[in-house]
Amino acid sequence: MRRRYGFTPTTPVHVEMFSDNQHFSVRTSGLPNMGVQGVCFGQVVTALSPRAGPFNWAQITTHELAHVFHIQLSRNRVPRWFTEGLAEYETIIARPEWQREQDHRLWLALQS
Repeated sequence: MRRRYGFTPTTPVHVEMFSDNQHFSVRTSGLPNMGVQGVCFGQVVTALSPRAGPFNWAQITTHELAHVFHIQLSRNRVPRWFTEGLAEYETIIARPEWQREQDHRLWLALQS
């Protein structure tokens, strides 16, 4: 991503890991049961520990790292929906098999 964006994020990036969803959700949003595995604030990433559930940790790490680039590069002046799309795109570039199976159908629905 550094070459693609011509940008190196400010380091260190702090990663806070939580072994249970309740603590993660309250720390991240102040609300319980958010329903996500990771959140990026630019230079801080909060995430559920890999032991907290059966999810693809490498995919989540790639997604959140993409957010680090996008949020820092924009100086936190970018809509969340846009960074979500970019992070999903970066995840697919990293590993095409991580593409969500409904992406193509969603694209076709948006075109009609």
